[in-house]
Amino acid sequence: MSFVGGLINKYCLSQFLKLALKALNQGDYLKAQEYLEMIREHDAALGRRCSHIVHFYLIEALASQAQLCEKNGDYQGALQMYQKAINLAPHYADLHLAIGKLFARQRQRDRALKHLRQALKINPDYIEAHINLANLQASAKNYRQAVKIFSGLCRHTSYYNQELYDRAMTAAARKRYPEAVRLFTLAFNPKPDQGQVLCAMGQEALKAGRLDEALNFFQRALKCNPKYADIHNLLGVAYSQRGDLKKASACFLKAVSLSPNFTRAWMNLGYIHEQQGNRRAALSAYRRVIRLDPENPIALEAIKRLRSN
Repeated sequence: MSFVGGLINKYCLSQFLKLALKALNQGDYLKAQEYLEMIREHDAALGRRCSHIVHFYLIEALASQAQLCEKNGDYQGALQMYQKAINLAPHYADLHLAIGKLFARQRQRDRALKHLRQALKINPDYIEAHINLANLQASAKNYRQAVKIFSGLCRHTSYYNQELYDRAMTAAARKRYPEAVRLFTLAFNPKPDQGQVLCAMGQEALKAGRLDEALNFFQRALKCNPKYADIHNLLGVAYSQRGDLKKASACFLKAVSLSPNFTRAWMNLGYIHEQQGNRRAALSAYRRVIRLDPENPIALEAIKRLRSN
């Protein structure tokens, strides 16, 4: 190729890329794909590898067109676009999640499972993929598997509602599985509000032993959500670790008053009563735990221990 021909060639490809980006910004994803495919075909004809920029925007155009098809009820068109995108980027967890969700809506369970599991293989901490996989198992009445997925999610994120999680575990223990699945899904809402974010930051500080920092985060979270029982419970844990049992007790009492079925707060309250030497109140709290979670081994052992003293 001559030097002049090469310059013209480069100029044309640059113009095609500009046209593609303009089409993308205008929501004309098919036109964007057309321009980007022209660039790819030209590079392939010359034995050149397609640039990362062209590759990236082509995947964006395909995924955006898939979403548009899905919105308009054209599920077959959406599946075709997602599949093209996955062929270009097999290691994009987002694409596997999107097509997995679409297969689930189409009741193609095996295909949905395949893509949701692939999304998690690529990104084991992909919370939305875990939630969708658990709900898919629940829709097939595989409740034990769904509960196993949900109950293990707290290992992957701090952004969840502890109160709803405990209520879900209680419902699962009582074999009220549809209720448990609903509560788990709410607990692991992937879009936490500011109070939940502050809560999560406080939990991270608490795990690291930075008690003053944790208390600061929890107190700020409480201003956002004063009726959020989980924050009162976490404040109680922080005060307990700092040795302020009186404040810890008040926090746990507030948590269970706001959420009477909050198993973990009742457990913490029982522990604090034990530390304060209030055997009767401790027994009462642990018995409440057993009413909510009959197989709770810690509460059963505590009751046994207190009765023997």
